[in-house]
Amino acid sequence: MDPALAAQISEAVAEKVLQYRRDKSGWKICREGVSEELGGKGSRGLCCLGPASLKPPGSSSPRCFLHSNLRSWVEEAIPLGVVSLKSIGRGVHTMTPGGNLYRGEGVVNGTPEKVWDCIKPVAGSLREQWDENVSRFEIIQSITDTLCITRTATPSAAMKLISPRDFVDVALVKKYEDGTISSNATNVEHPLCPPKPGYVRGFNHPCGCFCEPVPGEPNKTNLVTFFQTDLSGYLPQSVVDSFFPRSMAGFYSNLQKAVRKF
Repeated sequence: MDPALAAQISEAVAEKVLQYRRDKSGWKICREGVSEELGGKGSRGLCCLGPASLKPPGSSSPRCFLHSNLRSWVEEAIPLGVVSLKSIGRGVHTMTPGGNLYRGEGVVNGTPEKVWDCIKPVAGSLREQWDENVSRFEIIQSITDTLCITRTATPSAAMKLISPRDFVDVALVKKYEDGTISSNATNVEHPLCPPKPGYVRGFNHPCGCFCEPVPGEPNKTNLVTFFQTDLSGYLPQSVVDSFFPRSMAGFYSNLQKAVRKF
């Protein structure tokens, strides 16, 4: 891929994902994960038809929120994690495709550097070892130390209703003055990575994550993630809508285990 074009696309994606990070309005809980630190396993769905401020009492475990422009976000300190969903309209002449944007947030026990080591987009990524939704990660083209083209393969999911997928993205790593490290990505086509037999080619719209230092807590990291993915293929919408919240809730729990392990 032309390096100048890759840089242009990735910088636009980074700006879009940063806008997502700053967006505090209109989220609604749609799923709650249960952390092992709280003595629970798995996650459970939540039926939340009221305002976003009506949250389950006494809960501080990973959660999912559903965004609506008619509701507003209530900022809340969640020590173990949050996962969320947002319905957005299609933007004209922008990188916003419309559909569901998923937002995750959680405080992980580990320094930002240690958390970053578990999720950073590099060859031989640790995510192959701990992330149940990543079966293979590879670098198709390395452009700079912070910019590359990647291919991520995922296994079948949802009792094999979702067959294996793969995604080809341009990925950009950015560092901020406050110590935050971010990864920003979106789908691209690459001549060295055409569709492969056995995989349905999916498409990531602007997505990314932020590894943020927690003030006064050097051994903790606030991890904020954003995903907007088109799985492609013929899938019932109900399967897609249930898969992403469950998957993201599990992501935080599995990441915490990986940070302790590696």
